[in-house]
Amino acid sequence: MPPAGAAVDSDRAFAALLPRLGPQPARVTVLEQWRRKAAANSNWLRWTAVAQLAVIAGLALMLARPAADPADYRALGAAVPADGNLVLMFRPDTTEGDVRRILQASGARVIDGPTAAGAWVLAVPGRQAGPALARMRAEPAVTLAQPMAARSRP
Repeated sequence: MPPAGAAVDSDRAFAALLPRLGPQPARVTVLEQWRRKAAANSNWLRWTAVAQLAVIAGLALMLARPAADPADYRALGAAVPADGNLVLMFRPDTTEGDVRRILQASGARVIDGPTAAGAWVLAVPGRQAGPALARMRAEPAVTLAQPMAARSRP
């Protein structure tokens, strides 16, 4: 130990200590550090490769699947199936919320509309058509509510 107040040469002291520490490892580059980490954690790397392969196989199966039947496709301008049984018209100032409320309360399903004349073609199940028609006619926002087909009278 040096006497108190004496200057200590730290470089020389470290150089004298270095041989007693044993052989020093060579400096490791950043690339070498990445390689070592990948080798140590190769388990996750394998599972990632397996997952990627599974995704690729799934996508390949989707491509090999037959296309949808063209008959299922219907353009917006295509003819509407004629399964509606009521025609309904609203006042021009009727809000979308009121239209929805009236249709839901009547149990009606929109088939077409609004047409160029502002009419809606609706489908209501057979037994519910009469009460639904009466409900719609009672609404102040409805200007016209008529059945599409003439009823046969007994």
